[in-house]
Amino acid sequence: MARSVETITQKEIDAYKRFVKETGLVDNEKNAGLVGNLIASMNLEINSATLKMAFAHLQPQLEFESVAQREYNTIAALFTQAQLDQFESWLAHQRLVSDESDQGLSNRALLLQQLRGRGADFSDVTFAQALGRVANNASRPLFMKPEPTQEHYGVHSAKKFEVQESVKLSVDSDQKWDDQAKFAANGRVNHAHTAKAQPANPSAKSSQS
Repeated sequence: MARSVETITQKEIDAYKRFVKETGLVDNEKNAGLVGNLIASMNLEINSATLKMAFAHLQPQLEFESVAQREYNTIAALFTQAQLDQFESWLAHQRLVSDESDQGLSNRALLLQQLRGRGADFSDVTFAQALGRVANNASRPLFMKPEPTQEHYGVHSAKKFEVQESVKLSVDSDQKWDDQAKFAANGRVNHAHTAKAQPANPSAKSSQS
């Protein structure tokens, strides 16, 4: 059917959203732009028939959800947004991979499967219990974040200590060498050292000569 209005209607938006779920397309701007522009170029409405036609032409260019994404989306649809937000807040403090990668989505799907039907009993305690059940009984493992690496210094280490520059003091040269002579090579006080006598009044010495 030819378009009767220039702007996209809510009915067309709803048709596209249903199509995305049915086909496993990623719901992003790239896919929406490709499909929408093709249908608009033919001056047609967006409906199930025109979406299937566009899909057949554009399939090699479209982005599809991974298996992990589809699994997570299916199980996440059973929870309210408030429950998912509470779950995400807890997950962020665990050693589990929790990003948007397939590993992070796989972890979410495994845990949420254990949380179905909890209703009001949705808390950190039930999350921890679900984690224990998954760790002991899951058909596939959970993905963990790598352990933080520790810095090691030593003879066989490539690490080097940073040497701070020594503080330079502006002192009289005679006094500087006299102070250094007070100490032996091992750093102990050299009691045999006698400080060089200094005239009480340097100007008086010059006047006598």
